[in-house]
Amino acid sequence: MVHFKNENFKVMHITDTQDSQFTSPDTVRFIAAALDSEKPDLVVFSGDTVKGYDPLLKIGDPAVNTAKTIRNILEPLRVLNTPFTFTFGNHDEIPKFRRAEQTLVYESYENCVNGDMLSRCSSTDCMCLPVYKADKKTPAFALWLIDNCGRRDGSNGVNIGQLEWMENTDALLREKNGGEEVPVTVFQHIPVYEMYEILKEVPKNTKGALEGNRTHRGTYYTETDEMKARGEYMRENIACFG
Repeated sequence: MVHFKNENFKVMHITDTQDSQFTSPDTVRFIAAALDSEKPDLVVFSGDTVKGYDPLLKIGDPAVNTAKTIRNILEPLRVLNTPFTFTFGNHDEIPKFRRAEQTLVYESYENCVNGDMLSRCSSTDCMCLPVYKADKKTPAFALWLIDNCGRRDGSNGVNIGQLEWMENTDALLREKNGGEEVPVTVFQHIPVYEMYEILKEVPKNTKGALEGNRTHRGTYYTETDEMKARGEYMRENIACFG
């Protein structure tokens, strides 16, 4: 069971390591240093752990190479026995080693907490991990991990089945919390196109302006003044499905 051990619960978010079986030692050392410094209660991988388009993965057996990549990235967590969970990104799509097969690699680790999921939909298509208070009975909050990549159904970030899962899982959480709402944090690799609504639309020639993607081509955006004041920045446009 994932729960508070004291008054704080720290989640470390790792994404886009994008590597091959010849994993960069710097990446592994960086993860190890971050774990040692922050001592998170849980690590969430939100996709693109593997660089699926890398020709190196095709040298020999892609399945063996992909599994080795995942294990290389997870090695610092294994050494420290740091609990973790995961979802997938678009570059984790390996034709000869699908998500279901990759899932078996992740879940072979004793410190993978997927066995504590309250609700799952199609393996790792959707997962809900409740984080309980110190009493181990009351959910303090929950993490939803949504795999919104690798599909060709034209869905914009999430599909109808996933939305139905969210509604049902929210009801489950409320039931465990005496009818009260449980706060939720969502992790998914590709942002929904509504993300554009929180940005500032600007003329094309504005310094730092980035063009939107797909349905937002021809429109340009920057961070809002409030975002800049918080130290937030954007160096790449939003690669959403919408």
